[in-house]
Amino acid sequence: MIRAGVGQSTNPSAAMATREATAQALEQSGLSRADCAVVFATADYSCEYTRMLKTVRSMTGADHIIGCSGAGVLTSGGEIEHSSGIAVMVNSGDHLNCHSFLVPPKDGERLDEKCFVQELLPHLTGASLMMLLPDIYTIQPSRLLKEIQSVRPVLPIVGGAASGIPERRETFQWRWDDCCDSLNRCISRHAVSGVLFSGEFDAYIGIAQGCQPIGNPYLVTRSDGNLVYEIAHRPAVEILQEAVGTLCKEERACVFDSLFAGLVMDEEKYPLERGDYLVRTLVGVQPSTGAIVIAEEPRVGQTIQFHIMDQKSAHEELARMLRDLTARTAGRKLAMGFYFNCLGRGEGLYGQKNHDIEMINHNFPDTPVVGFFGNAEFAPVRGGNLMHNYTGVLTLIAEKM
Repeated sequence: MIRAGVGQSTNPSAAMATREATAQALEQSGLSRADCAVVFATADYSCEYTRMLKTVRSMTGADHIIGCSGAGVLTSGGEIEHSSGIAVMVNSGDHLNCHSFLVPPKDGERLDEKCFVQELLPHLTGASLMMLLPDIYTIQPSRLLKEIQSVRPVLPIVGGAASGIPERRETFQWRWDDCCDSLNRCISRHAVSGVLFSGEFDAYIGIAQGCQPIGNPYLVTRSDGNLVYEIAHRPAVEILQEAVGTLCKEERACVFDSLFAGLVMDEEKYPLERGDYLVRTLVGVQPSTGAIVIAEEPRVGQTIQFHIMDQKSAHEELARMLRDLTARTAGRKLAMGFYFNCLGRGEGLYGQKNHDIEMINHNFPDTPVVGFFGNAEFAPVRGGNLMHNYTGVLTLIAEKM
C-alpha cells in the first residue's frame, strides 16, 4: 500500500515553514516515518536550504529527499505565488522504490548528457518513471531527454526545469539520501536532481497547454538553427503577419505579449487540433531577412503554426486533460500526484489564485498533489519524452490492481 501526504507553508522563517509543511504532510499521510520526501521551495529561502533538508530528514526519517527551487510552489492545499513558500510531500509503500540523484556539471559550467546517463545507467533499467528537475540555464533539457531515451526508450519522464532568481539566472537542486556524507554536498546550482521510481504502481500522465492556433499551418521551407527564414517558400515574417491579421482588433493590441510558435509533434496526424503542437517562445524577428527566431531548431519540412496564449484556451485544455485522466483512472486507487506548471501560467494568466489546483482537486479530491512553477515542463507524447513550454503536466500514481 502506498501512503502519501502533502503540506505547505508561507511562513517567512524557513525553519518554521519547513516544520509546518512537513508536520502537515506527515499528519495527512498517517505516517510517522517516510521512505521519500519531495520538497519544493522558493528561492528566497536559499540561505536556509541546508537547514531545510536537515529538518525534513529529522522529522520524517526519509532515506530519500529530492527537490528544487521554484518561482512558486503548490500542493493540494493551494498555489503559492509572489511570496515565500515551501511544499512537502512524504510517501511510503512496500511496493514503491526510489533512487534519488543529484548530478552537477563536471566542469562547473555544463552537464555532459552522456556522463549523466552513464552515472544513472545501473538504475535506469528497472525504473518505471523518472522525475527530472534540471537547471535550464546551463543544461539543455531536450538533449538530456534524447540521451536518456537512447538507452531507455520506453521510460516515461516527467518533471520541470527549476526556477528561482531570474535576474541572477540561478536555480537550486537538492538531494539527500542515506549515502550522503554531508548535507552541504547535497545542494547544488546548475545541476540535475530527481528520482527514479520503480515497483508495483501505474503512472497516468496528462498534458494541458494554454495556447490556441491562429492562422494556418504551413511547412518550414528554409531554416538554420533557431532561425526560420521561409515558411511555405515565403518570408516567415509574412506568414506571421497574416496569422496576427486573423485576430480581432482587441486581440491584436496585446498579441505580442502572448505570441508563440507551434511545431507539429506528429506529422501523420490529421486534422490538427489544439494540443498537437510543441509550443515554443517566439524570440523575435529579423526585419532585414524576414526571418523569425524561435526557442527551438525546427527542421525543413516540419509543420509550423503560430499560437497565442489566453486564459480561455488554458482553462478548456486543462478541463479536457482532467476529463481524460478521470476516465483513464476510473476504479483505480490513486495514491499521490505531481503537478508541474509553467511560471507563465498561474495567477498571471488567469487573474485569480489557485485556478489549476482547484480544478485538479475537483476531479481528484482525495489525492495529495505537490509541484512547483518552473521554466519548462517534461512529459511523454506518443512514446517520446519532450520538453514543453507554457504547459501543465499532471502525473497520478495508482497502486497496481
